[in-house]
Amino acid sequence: MYSIKKKFKFEAAHRLQNTSSVCKNLHGHSYKVFVEIYSEKLNNECMIIDFGDLKLFQQFLDKKFDHSILIAQTDDELISCAKQLKSKYLILPYTNTTAENIAEYLYKSFSQIFNQIKCFSITVFETGKNSAKFHGSVSNTFCNKSFS
Repeated sequence: MYSIKKKFKFEAAHRLQNTSSVCKNLHGHSYKVFVEIYSEKLNNECMIIDFGDLKLFQQFLDKKFDHSILIAQTDDELISCAKQLKSKYLILPYTNTTAENIAEYLYKSFSQIFNQIKCFSITVFETGKNSAKFHGSVSNTFCNKSFS
């Protein structure tokens, strides 16, 4: 089994709803995103994929996520505030902008950009110590084994 991992980054603000923690306040993170791609075979160039080709994902992150306010679709107050301030924002289709939900959203986005890659995971670090990983539900036996 082969795997490659590439690190991406973006800066963004968010807040969590329906919590008593300090994360209910609008705050920011220097997010780190790791994409790990798995394959049983290498291509004709002896690679899973050229690392340079993955720059498309960083371009996506820069355009949509970098220096944005990440807002849950149910957070009408923050949506209104971001519009009023004319801030860059992204509404995510979740009730909270947790690292888990961001990882799932980025997984789905990555799979649209690189639809030929079937076996991968996304890990989102909010801080150096806290991360969430999403690898989707894959039917491929190899992929199921690689995430065990």
